[in-house]
Amino acid sequence: MDVVREEMIWFMKKSTEMWLNILGTFLVLFGGFCFVYFVFLCRIMPSSSFNYVFLAAALFFMGLGFVVYYGKRGLSKMPKWLLFTIEGIVGVGCFVFVIIELIIVIYANRTPSDAEYCLILGAKVNGTSPSLSLRVRLDAAYEYLMEHPNCIAVVSGGKGDDEGISEAESMRIYLMEKGIAKERILLEDRSTTTMENMQFSKELIDVENSTVCVCTSDFHLFRACMVAKKNGYMHITGLGGRSLWYLIPTNYVREFMAIVKSILWGYM
Repeated sequence: MDVVREEMIWFMKKSTEMWLNILGTFLVLFGGFCFVYFVFLCRIMPSSSFNYVFLAAALFFMGLGFVVYYGKRGLSKMPKWLLFTIEGIVGVGCFVFVIIELIIVIYANRTPSDAEYCLILGAKVNGTSPSLSLRVRLDAAYEYLMEHPNCIAVVSGGKGDDEGISEAESMRIYLMEKGIAKERILLEDRSTTTMENMQFSKELIDVENSTVCVCTSDFHLFRACMVAKKNGYMHITGLGGRSLWYLIPTNYVREFMAIVKSILWGYM
């Protein structure tokens, strides 16, 4: 019996070491991916401070990977309650991240229904021209407006310190240049946040009785719809402009953090 018991202990120990080796290797590789992506983002968006989130993630995961890989014996001697606590916290965090990302993806792929108003949320303006992110939203809205000729566009977005004109004015000019009549475009040019987008646009829309299609980036659609409902928009649908494939990681991670912040601060 003692021999069998010793063999079982040896087998469990070796199995644990094997899985820790696999986990450690995965964490180091994932950290390496985060670092490469950080360098890539710095090349295409050097002014974005959010890039450093991926640098922090790279250092964290690579460091954790080395600890797991080379500190197997130390981890195996860690008190079980402490090890289970750490695993529980990490597990809950991963579960929450996956659930929220799934919800974001589901909303991003919804098909919009017919609406009386198309509320287009602003984004960065470079001088007087819409940024790439804003053009993606505007192009999606333009197609929707062409398919629904009776729908009125509401362009929503104020002027930042580094912008030549308001986001709303830039959007209006862009849509008019593509052939949307000026009479079909209502302008809200004071807002600086998603919450203000919804609050100030209520002055132009009868949100209790009118159907509204919120147009924004695909990853932002879930939060935008939730904020709209919180502000009394009774008949809301969504239209998402597609993210560029190479910006999906940064867009979706940033949105996860924004949603958590909104929940904690009571915006949703």
